[in-house]
Amino acid sequence: MATIPFLKRALQEPSYGWARDGALYAPTASEIRREWFARMNLLRSRTAWLSVTVWSFMFLLMPFGVVFLA
Repeated sequence: MATIPFLKRALQEPSYGWARDGALYAPTASEIRREWFARMNLLRSRTAWLSVTVWSFMFLLMPFGVVFLA
């Protein structure tokens, strides 16, 4: 088995890519939103369920955190 750096295995490359013309690419806000919604698409991928569940729990529990901090 070839050794693959950890980040290459752990991170999925975004649709807009990491670099353009050999330089690190900073995506626009609309590209980031489009990528996020594509990754949260439950109909496209079974693995999206975990991400959607985590984000849902975070949004559902946020009011309790605000009340606790207030």
